[in-house]
Amino acid sequence: MTLALNQRAVSRELIHERQVSTELEDQREFHIRATLFDLITAFQQLEDRRQFEFDDDYYEELQEEPITVEEKIEFVERMLESGDPVNFTDLFPGHANKAERIVTFLAILELIRLKHITSVQSGHFTEIYLQKRNTDTNS
Repeated sequence: MTLALNQRAVSRELIHERQVSTELEDQREFHIRATLFDLITAFQQLEDRRQFEFDDDYYEELQEEPITVEEKIEFVERMLESGDPVNFTDLFPGHANKAERIVTFLAILELIRLKHITSVQSGHFTEIYLQKRNTDTNS
């Protein structure tokens, strides 16, 4: 039995395993699609943190015009146009009031519904990233 194990070990040493390229590793970094529940949870956590950091009443007074979902869709698309993943929380600027944050969240949900963007994460309960969907029809 020992001889068989030694022969197996020697055989394994002769096998060359192909290494994964760093490009493929980067592509596999986000292998879990974030669900609607994950997005709602992340938005709620963002709101909970903001409640302690800012006084929304102050910023509501500074808001002159209402922001539309269409404007926020354009904003999100501009942020994602490079193709690189963007952290979900980075789409909610520090000066944004509650109404603007809600409209931004609705814009994100609409872009996901339209299949223009996708939400991904590296594991369950980890940071959520948004990424422009690959629209290449050749694949």
